[in-house]
Amino acid sequence: MRNSLFNFRDDEEREVFFVAIPVLLFFGLLGYWLMSDDPEPIVATTGEAVFADADNDGVGDSVDQCINRAGVAANYGCPAKIGYAQGDNDGDGIRNGIDSCPETAGDARNNGCRIVAASEAVTTESTQANAMVQTTDSDGDALPDHLDNCPNISAATETGCPPDTDGDGISDDIDRCTTLSGSEEDAGCPPDTDGDDVWGNDDQCPDQPGALIDNGCPADTDGDGVVDQNDKCPAIAGDNDGCPPDADNDGIADASDECPQQAGSAASGGCPEDSDGDGIIDANDRCPQMPGDAANDGCAPDTDGDGIADAEDACPTEAGPSLTENPDSDGCPSTTDSDGDGVIDMLDQCKSEVGLIANNGCPPAADDSDGDSVVDSLDECPAIAGIPEFNGCPRDSDGDGIADADDLCPDTAGSITQRGCAVAEPESQISLQDQAVLDQALSQVAFNSGSATLTDNSRQVLNSVADLMRKYPEARLEIRGHTDASGRAESNMRLSMSRARSCASFIADTGIDITRIVAYGYGESEPLVSNDTAEGRRTNRRVEFELKF
Repeated sequence: MRNSLFNFRDDEEREVFFVAIPVLLFFGLLGYWLMSDDPEPIVATTGEAVFADADNDGVGDSVDQCINRAGVAANYGCPAKIGYAQGDNDGDGIRNGIDSCPETAGDARNNGCRIVAASEAVTTESTQANAMVQTTDSDGDALPDHLDNCPNISAATETGCPPDTDGDGISDDIDRCTTLSGSEEDAGCPPDTDGDDVWGNDDQCPDQPGALIDNGCPADTDGDGVVDQNDKCPAIAGDNDGCPPDADNDGIADASDECPQQAGSAASGGCPEDSDGDGIIDANDRCPQMPGDAANDGCAPDTDGDGIADAEDACPTEAGPSLTENPDSDGCPSTTDSDGDGVIDMLDQCKSEVGLIANNGCPPAADDSDGDSVVDSLDECPAIAGIPEFNGCPRDSDGDGIADADDLCPDTAGSITQRGCAVAEPESQISLQDQAVLDQALSQVAFNSGSATLTDNSRQVLNSVADLMRKYPEARLEIRGHTDASGRAESNMRLSMSRARSCASFIADTGIDITRIVAYGYGESEPLVSNDTAEGRRTNRRVEFELKF
């Protein structure tokens, strides 16, 4: 007979019953619960709200992030602010990002889904999706997707989006212009047409690259309307390629140029340099460091030609040592006569021996072969007694090489065969081309200053004269030396003779017979023009060459 109400056969059967049955019931209920996926829908009672709303903004406290401040559903119950536009497909005022039912108009109290009446309280797919949305955090920033304005961008901010100061939808971390609204195409900046990094309305020259400090325009330091890169005078306003007018192109503006029509320097106020201030610019001044006058090419008058201006020359009409020869010279001839022979040391070739004036201060010597008191070294006729005036040769008034004492025509040049008279036949003539050689010699033969030493160029000219002598073997060459009126007449006579003699010696050294050459010195006695001007004096300082037949 079974034991008790359930007629258990034995104690073992009773234990199985009281243990197995509860276990089976537990797992059965658990399976039923797990198989059910329909959440309890929000059901509206007649005319009553089913949720608390402390700030009365229509957003229930359960989803209202600003419970005590009235806001809008699209911003989770908070006051409206700029957010990332995500669209509102169903037009219920709840953007797609937080709308659990984005394709069906709903209510913020139900996360964008429709609130059903009590009679419709059935589990729907929308409410299931709502339950899932409330727990989903796609970007892992600890803000559920339904509260995250940027559900796919991780950002630890109130809205779940990265900071966007200018609200242009481009986060600050990739926005080149965080305070200026721009576009993705321009990396968050307004358009920059000229590429100078000055954007939008800040760029007053949108088509010309410039700098922010110049409001996006090219720099124009002097404000003359010509930008610095094209301005030749960027620091001075002007309209001549950016520079003020400068008629003479000396770099000094006409307004500041004392000589606007003559190029000069800043040191002279825009005028040509005039170092000595004599009114003659250095370029035309023969003595640029010493005041002078135009008549002397900028040099001071120097009557005696010793290189010391008359104003500073203690003996303006008597040549003395130049400042080059004696820096302490006062312009007067030296009065020292060491040997007391009447020839001052400056002119005495034998300063320690008493000599003759005619012999340049030297005594008569054994080397005066003809005994005319002109030593052989200075005597042009060392074997014939002559006079100092004719450099040791006999007087020859007509210069035909025949002494007056033997010349039947002493005042007319002649030939030896005619005893000093002219040849009856017409004289031979040289060609115009050959005459040009002699004319060139007249203008180009020159000497070192104050001496009878020929310059290198003069030697080349004299070689051409020697060639003419070879071309006309029957001709005789006459050389005549002249000086200007500067200095003493006696000194000028000696200098002119020495220079004519230097030319004769050079030509003779080329192989021309010396007897075919005659040299004379006329000093200052035969000027071609007035000696009152520098140009006139230059013309009068000359050596003339003439072929005679």
